[in-house]
Amino acid sequence: MKLRITSFLILIAALQAVCALAAEKVQRLATDEFLPYIDRSQPEGGYYPALISRVLAENGERAEFVYRPWMRAHLETRDGRFDGSFPYLRSEERERDFLYSDSLLEVDAYFFVRADAAWGAAPLEQVYGKRTCYLQDSLLPEPLQNALANHAFQIERVTDIAQCFRMLEAGRIDFVAAGSYNAWATIRRLYGEKPVFKTVGPRLDRTSLHLVWPRSNPLSESRREAFNAALKALKESGEVARLQQRLLSHNESN
Repeated sequence: MKLRITSFLILIAALQAVCALAAEKVQRLATDEFLPYIDRSQPEGGYYPALISRVLAENGERAEFVYRPWMRAHLETRDGRFDGSFPYLRSEERERDFLYSDSLLEVDAYFFVRADAAWGAAPLEQVYGKRTCYLQDSLLPEPLQNALANHAFQIERVTDIAQCFRMLEAGRIDFVAAGSYNAWATIRRLYGEKPVFKTVGPRLDRTSLHLVWPRSNPLSESRREAFNAALKALKESGEVARLQQRLLSHNESN
């Protein structure tokens, strides 16, 4: 009799767990490795996964991160196979397909050149005929994106920003324009504290990165509203600033 009661209680507990799991709200979000922002080797997965998980938790939701190459993540999210994707820059083309969250992070971009390179104080005026490198399927900082549209310089696309800095060090390209967090984290990973590169000129651009939801999903608008409300509350409480300080501050500059 005691054994049957025990078995019954175990069955009830299992059913309760299944019901709780079924009731749990989960957003499946597509992304990819992007050091130091997204790093599966870290306990919290990097700044963006940590922040997004924290924001969704405020609304009683959980994030499930699925890693895909960037273009695949973009297309599959647009087509509704994922609830959302991150991090994205704003663009007119993307706005047609996605709803954007409020800013998750503002990133300053700079020109990076070899430490022995002779560049003037206005590097944007000197890119004509030069060679650069950037991530495949990603937008350059806006001033350079405009210059690229006018064929002012040559660009080689790669899958990892580390390839760009290796090419720069070898003299195969002339400059890299990248966000400071990602650039310095990559440089330190490749070369330690050696003075291999320098920044030239003032800040090239300041961009904001976002979580996006597909316009094709009727739940996307309510998800955006709930996310933005929770994100605002966490910003006002100082939680977002604390996350940035803890997970990104050591990658700000050389």
